[in-house]
This record gives sequence, C-alpha cells and structure tokens, in this order.
Amino acid sequence: MATQLAGWSSLPCSCPTPLTIHGNNIKRSRGGWGGRLVSVKAGEGGGQTKKLLCLSNGHGEDEVAVSVLKEIICVSSKLVVEAIPLVGAGHAYKRSGISTIGPLRIMPSGGFINMDILNLLRDIHAGLFSLFVSQWKTIKNWVKENPDGILLAVGDVFPLLLAWMASRQTRKVFKQFSTGNGVKFIFIGTAKSEYHLRDDDCVPHKLGFFKNLDKYLFPASVYFPWERAMMADSSCCLVVPRDSFTVATIKKALPVSARAKIKYLGNPMMDNLKPSGALDFLKKCIPALFVALLPGSRAPEVYLNWQTILDAVDNLLRTPISNQMIFLVPIVPNLEIDSFSRTLLDMGWKFTAPERIMHDAEDLIFFLKDIIATGSNCDEKNDILNSFSYKKDNALVLLIRGLFPDVASWADAGIAMAGTATEQLVGLGKPVFTIAGNGPQFTNDFAKAQSRLLGNSIILCSSSSIANNMSNILGDNMHMNVVRRNGQKRMGTAGASRKIAEEIHHIIYE
Repeated sequence: MATQLAGWSSLPCSCPTPLTIHGNNIKRSRGGWGGRLVSVKAGEGGGQTKKLLCLSNGHGEDEVAVSVLKEIICVSSKLVVEAIPLVGAGHAYKRSGISTIGPLRIMPSGGFINMDILNLLRDIHAGLFSLFVSQWKTIKNWVKENPDGILLAVGDVFPLLLAWMASRQTRKVFKQFSTGNGVKFIFIGTAKSEYHLRDDDCVPHKLGFFKNLDKYLFPASVYFPWERAMMADSSCCLVVPRDSFTVATIKKALPVSARAKIKYLGNPMMDNLKPSGALDFLKKCIPALFVALLPGSRAPEVYLNWQTILDAVDNLLRTPISNQMIFLVPIVPNLEIDSFSRTLLDMGWKFTAPERIMHDAEDLIFFLKDIIATGSNCDEKNDILNSFSYKKDNALVLLIRGLFPDVASWADAGIAMAGTATEQLVGLGKPVFTIAGNGPQFTNDFAKAQSRLLGNSIILCSSSSIANNMSNILGDNMHMNVVRRNGQKRMGTAGASRKIAEEIHHIIYE
C-alpha cells in the first residue's frame, strides 16, 4: 500500500530533543565490512552512539516513518538517523530535517505498480530498474560502514525484502570472520491487514476466485509465507503490524520461537492528529455541516479526482442535507492551489473575497456568515483562508494549505479519493464517502480494498448517489455510533509512535 496524506505540516515530537546528529559528531575507521566505531563526541542521553537507516516506500509510509523516527530521537538522543525514501522525493523527511541518502526519483505510478500492469511498464520505461540498483548499492554501502547499525523498514514487502537482503549479506561476511550475526532489522507493516481478507468474525470476503486466489493458496495469513519467513529470520528483531487482528493471525502462522517479536503497539497513522486551533473561527458557523474533501496528493491524478469530487458536491447541493454546508479542502504543500481554484471557477463557484490578509478572526466569522446567508461580497478584512474561498448556493469551499488535523477534527464526514488521509479520518470516527477514480492510485480495486480494510466507516458510492447516502447515514445516530466504534477498532488510538520508539531503543541498547 503506497498511500498518501493530505496536507501535513511537520509532525511534532513529544520532547524537545534535536532531531538529527550529523557527520561531525561521529568518527569511523575505513575498514569496509569490518569498520567499527572509533570515537564519539559527548552528547545528550545515555548509551553508545549508533546509526539507524529507515527504508520506506510511499508518501504515507514516509509520514509514518517520520512520526516514529522523531520519537526514537527523543528516546535515544545519541542515535544517528538517516532515511532512504524508496518512492518519491522524500518531502516528509526533508520537512522534518531528517537526512536522506541515495537517489531520489518520482516514478509515473507514484509507487502503485501493483494496481495496474501499465503503471509497472511506465515505471520501467522511466528507469525503475536503474533506480532500484542505485538504491540497493546505497543500502549495501551503508551496512558496510555501519555493521553495528539497524535497519527500519516501513511499508510493504519491498522495504522488508531490502532489509532482509542487507542483513543476509552482512551475515555471510560476518560468518567468515566470526564477528557477529549481521545487521538487525525491524519491520513496521502499514500495507497489509487481515481485514483485507476477512471481517471481524473471520468470515472471508467474497471477491471471486481469481481475486481470492492468494487466500485459497495461502490461507493462514494475509502475509505470504515468504514474507513471514523474513519476519521469522533471526536478524529481524521486531514486527509491528497495523492492527491487533493481523498480529493474532501472523503469530498463529509463525513458529513458536518467532512469535514474541510480533507485537501490536498501535497504529502510527493516528499520531500527530491533534488540531492546532487554526480553524477555531468556524465555531460561529455552527450548525453548518462541515465536510472534508480529500482528492489525494499526487499530481496529475489529484486534479482529476478533484473534478470528480466537485461533481459529487454539486449533487449534494441539488439535494441539500443542511441549510449551510462548508467544504474544507486541505491541500498538501507540493500542489498548486491555482489548479483547484480554476476548476471551481469553471464549475460555477464564485470567488468570494479580495486577496488580502485579515488578522481578526471575528471579522472572518461575520464575513463567512454573511456570504453564506446573503451572497454578498462584503469588503471586510480578510483571513488568509479567504484568499481561497468560493461560494455556490448555500455552500462554501475553503481551500486550505495544510492543516489536515484541523480539517479532520472539524469534519462531520468526508468525501475522499485518498489513501492514508481517508484511514485517519475513519480512525477519528468519521464516515467517509469514497468514489472510485481512474488511478493510478485510487482505482475501483483500490477503493474496494480500502472499503474492506475500514469496514462500516467507508461508503463506496458514485457521484450521483452520494447525497442520498450521506443523508441516510448522518441522520442515523445508531449507524454513526457504529462508525465511531469501528474507526477506533480498525485504526487504533494515538500513541503508537512513542511505544514503537521505546521498543526500538530497547533493541538497540539492550
């Protein structure tokens, strides 16, 4: 699962320890595979200075990795952290100040080669194989220089495979000189869940024979036997699946000796979602219905998704389920707001305010309520959000740069064609109405798989049916209670990053 987050800012660490310790603080001998730590400058925290290399393969996986790495640095202040984003440009690491090594390249598929054979062919044409070779060389060089380091794989089987291969290679060399067991590795599995195969009662999903072929061939777990073999390897110290259901099935499928390393520590996706309060001015717009619009984060797919979502919004306006509707759109930093604005204007939405900055939130409240109630284009002082405000009928669209936690907190529901952002909204107890697109990420198959993963909290529908679906569900208190409970069960609660960091600290410095 290469997934995406909508509109993140840097994820805060829970303690003020500096994020990275760079090269000047550490000296090493140049002994190839036998290179050893020679001297270390005095620093904060306890324990010997060691290095950790994180491998992650997707935008959402990068964000999860950053959340965990920040907590690791807080717990282990002498740990030197580096990362290799296997897919994309590693924006999450850069924003958070974490050093990246190796080549960075954005592939046409955005990492979703398992969704369509054409995506794989496009990536191959764009240099996928040469990128893989370069990344593998970078990893090999890193473990040569850091034989006492540790690898952290975040995502699916690809980073897990690379970590396992690097460990095996160092182990062969170590056996020649009887110097150790090879580089250790840890796996945080974000892509697979037992919910993809079966529901809460362990009843298999009906997918058709060929789509269910892997379940018939390998019924023990959603993880294939070769994936479980890498988890059971002696160099693998810890495996953190995304939910307790998956932990239970993996443990049953592994040898008894390997079961203790499989632990449910929560889901890091639910960390760092505390709202900043930047949208608190919306309090005076209550009882408006607030809906998060999540078109994704990867261009050009995101712009096609945005058109589809606005078609659904137009259908909502024809069958209004609230006297006032405010649509909140968190836009990730790498996307241009102008493209979203042009589509709104083309579809009959009207720009509602001059591009000036207002510092008084009270004025914005009166401005919002006035344009919704009367349609006037008042010349009030303007908040930065109002530079991207658009009105149609009884509805307002606010294009917001970042602030996803605030948007998620305010939303009563979501309309989404996104990956991780959808999962996080579900985890916060909100119903999400999804619409299948043309991909490469949010295809019909992806949307159906996401629906199986997240259960009753996801309502997969078409643009034309979204109004009836939303009206029925938001008006059913019993169903909304089910959605809230289901979200917590499927996605867990906050605090996982810290727990994982503490486990990793114990492994490194035990």
